[in-house]
This record gives sequence, C-alpha cells and structure tokens, in this order.
Amino acid sequence: MRKFLVGVVLTGATLIGGAAAPAQAAGRCVDYQYSSGGYSTCVGHIQSILRQYNQVTAVDNNFGPATLTAVKQFQRGNGLTADGVVGANTWRKLCAFGKSATYPPYAAAARAAANAAGC
Repeated sequence: MRKFLVGVVLTGATLIGGAAAPAQAAGRCVDYQYSSGGYSTCVGHIQSILRQYNQVTAVDNNFGPATLTAVKQFQRGNGLTADGVVGANTWRKLCAFGKSATYPPYAAAARAAANAAGC
C-alpha cells in the first residue's frame, strides 16, 4: 500500500491544472515551447545547453530573468528573433549547439541535456 501511495503522490506532483505537464505527457521537451515564468526539468535542459553557450546561466529549472536574458542572447547570436521564447526554431539551434558542445566544463552536461530534451 505504501508504494502505491507514493506513486500517486509523485504522479500528482507532475500535474498542472489537472493535465499532465508537457514534458511528462510526451517525454520530449522539444515538442513544446517555454518562456519566462516556467518551471520544469525541460527548462533545466535549456539552461544546461545555454550554460555551454554563455557560461553564466544557473541550472535551477526556473525560467527567470537570467534565463530569459541568456535565451535572448542565444537567439540573437544564432540569427533568430530574440523574443525569449524557446519554440521550434530556438530548439533546433539549441539542439545542434548542445549536441556539438565541446567547452570542457559544460560540454558533457550540454550533450546530456540535448539528448534528454529529445534533440
């Protein structure tokens, strides 16, 4: 009975407004868009890839002001509209960048994040 209750509690923690959170529902972060104010494991994957890009983003799963700034910087640097929203076009660039990451302190984490995000 205890295992069942733990499973129910953990499952309930992934619910937002009665529906499964996007990453949990499909299992692929790249199928959704993320913007300021969001909080999820997928945002952490974005942050891990951005950390490889600008080395300043904390990985805390929170799409706060620092992540917004880092996303806009990444978008500008990659010829995208710098709107701060991580949608399909930004995901494509993030995925390519994350998969080819080579900067030693953050490269392994960026590659792992790209894979975990569904790149």
